[in-house]
Amino acid sequence: PDQVVVGNGSDEIIDMLIRMLLVPGKHSVVCFEPCFSIYPIQSRICGVEIRRQPLNADFSFDFDALLEIVTDSTRLVFVTTPDNPSGYCPPREDVLALAARLADKAPQALLVIDEAYMDFAGDDADGERRFSLLASGDVPDNAVVCRTFSKSYGLAGMRIGYAVLPEEL
Repeated sequence: PDQVVVGNGSDEIIDMLIRMLLVPGKHSVVCFEPCFSIYPIQSRICGVEIRRQPLNADFSFDFDALLEIVTDSTRLVFVTTPDNPSGYCPPREDVLALAARLADKAPQALLVIDEAYMDFAGDDADGERRFSLLASGDVPDNAVVCRTFSKSYGLAGMRIGYAVLPEEL
């Protein structure tokens, strides 16, 4: 419970992470292209460099290429799973491996896993457990998992989002 933060939608939590952890002109954000628009928009508003890795031709993620654009200035790496707009949902093990590799390459960086559409993952009721780090209970120390009630619960007007953060945050 002491690792849960609630916000005015997950957008506010993403904004808070950028504003709390990044210094304009010094730090960078890494994400895929295309991605949820709030990552690059809020990064630019805050004066933070944004580095983007194109999706593969089949809309899957190239985590190797994503890690190649991570530098010492990177503080946040965003991965949306399932992805919006592509719908691609990487296996949970691949996201865990990305978190481990990110910790080795850039120990100062956090992996922000945006699970806003996780309720729609997979083709059966077991999809969430197969794809979600939050549902599996296996959230790495260098990861933040964001969720929202606006998608499958239809509560967009209520603006309720939440995230599980590392204890120090």
